[in-house]
Amino acid sequence: MGNILNLVFDSWKEDGSPLPNLSHLNVDGEKVILPFYIFVLKPSDIKLNLCKPSDVSEGESYYYFVHFNESLYDGKSWEISEEIENLVLTKKLRIVFYNEHESYTNPKKYYTKLLETLKFKNIDESLIYLVNNCSELYEIKSSNPSGINVFKTDYLIELISKYISVRTDTKDLKEEKKFLFLCHNRRPKPHRVSLLTLLNSEGLLDESDTIDWSLTYGVPTNFNLDSENFGGSEIFNTEYFLQSFNKLKDLKKLSFYEDQVNWFDNEKNYDANYHISVQSHLESYINIVTESHFSINSVHITEKSFKPFYYFQMPLFVASHRHVEFLKKEHNLYLFENLIDHSYDREIDHIKRLHLIVEEIKRLSKLGSEIKKYYLSNREKFIHNHNYIKEFQKNRSMDSFFISLCK
Repeated sequence: MGNILNLVFDSWKEDGSPLPNLSHLNVDGEKVILPFYIFVLKPSDIKLNLCKPSDVSEGESYYYFVHFNESLYDGKSWEISEEIENLVLTKKLRIVFYNEHESYTNPKKYYTKLLETLKFKNIDESLIYLVNNCSELYEIKSSNPSGINVFKTDYLIELISKYISVRTDTKDLKEEKKFLFLCHNRRPKPHRVSLLTLLNSEGLLDESDTIDWSLTYGVPTNFNLDSENFGGSEIFNTEYFLQSFNKLKDLKKLSFYEDQVNWFDNEKNYDANYHISVQSHLESYINIVTESHFSINSVHITEKSFKPFYYFQMPLFVASHRHVEFLKKEHNLYLFENLIDHSYDREIDHIKRLHLIVEEIKRLSKLGSEIKKYYLSNREKFIHNHNYIKEFQKNRSMDSFFISLCK
């Protein structure tokens, strides 16, 4: 019969298609959605069997997927209905708290709360799955053992390996590049604006051949450093820093090779899989990756961190604590540590970490000729990184996980 995945949904549209489980939470926004990987990118060797709670029977495995971004449990209660809970209590149904993209902002807390909720409700932990992109997921379970099934997704590296439409090859490995650094910033998050402000205060954004940078959508009118993660630091409140910030405040800027495109005219039209300026990547040696998260209590490695490797660049990560540590642990990639000092990754305090990153960028900015020589003498490492990302899709780790549920 092949691999059949039985998915249970408790709400349905009039046309017979399922609504996301817990869709009642979507009153003031899209908090829960249908599991994207299963419905859009599912492996061809899996057949979906969509069921109602009344269809659940003995002898088969049924799964109730909740695709979400945050916690749905508080230690005693959760958003799961009594009907679904009873099916789990009688061991006829399993619940999968799932998100192939995001991870929690505080995964240890939510893992602990889930455990407390299961114990309070006397639910068998082995019937519960926690699946997301938190690199610390296995570490969290190891430090607080339970029967909960955990799986760390590789969806975002697969996104680059398999689904990105803007391809390149080893023939595109250039001998000479125009810029030392690339620093793309789409959504103006606090750590990105603060990084650019600090670089601007050091004069690094004014040097035409140093950093190819963007601030695609500008700084929101209500953006206030004092009310964001970086308020309270004496350095961030100095007159010199504020002057530098004010120069960026009213600025919207595309990077050097994006100035002829119309991808960013409307934020809703931008597609990260298609709208990539390959030349921006190929014409810069070091990619300053401003990750999705910086000050959170979690390691959340997104597709942004894999682009430099695919496009023959050296990475420097503006990311949360231990980001580099887990990247090295999870993937066989060169991080060019005999040129780039990634020790900033060990700094827990996010303000101190940001300043360490800026200091490293300043140091590297003075090594133009050395960086170019290093690049030419390490060609095979760049090719290795490129091929690692390119071939990663063959691992099929996500597909294997879903096929295992069918068993």
